[in-house]
Parts: sequence; C-alpha cells; structure tokens
Amino acid sequence: MDHDTVTTFVEDAIEELKQRNALEEAEYLRMMLECDGPDVDGAVTSLIKYGRSRSPGLSGSQQSTKKWWDSSTKN
Repeated sequence: MDHDTVTTFVEDAIEELKQRNALEEAEYLRMMLECDGPDVDGAVTSLIKYGRSRSPGLSGSQQSTKKWWDSSTKN
C-alpha cells in the first residue's frame, strides 16, 4: 500500500509516542487513522505534549519527519 506524506507523518508520530510510553495517545491516533484518516493536528499536539527531541538511530522516514518537525517549529 502506497502511503502519502501525511499518513507517513502520523504513523511516525504514533511510533514515537509509543516509544515515549504515551500509549493512550498513540492508540487514539491509530484509531483515528483507521476510521477517519490521518489526524495531523492530534499528532502534532501529542508530539508537542510529549516533547520533540528524538533519539539517535532514526529510520529514513523518521529522519524526514524530524527535519520537517525541526524546520516547522523554528518560528
């Protein structure tokens, strides 16, 4: 299945939230993704709530998400 950028971003956010033990938020975003499509606002809000620093050893899509995230929060 081919994913668009928005879906990939939300999937990466879900994985990051799981790593940060924010399981309730991750499950909510997964449910929204499956039922209604990607919830970008919810993903961004949850990432802000649980911090935006990333651990080393990120996958390719996670590195892309980090670059997007870092550049979009430099205001």
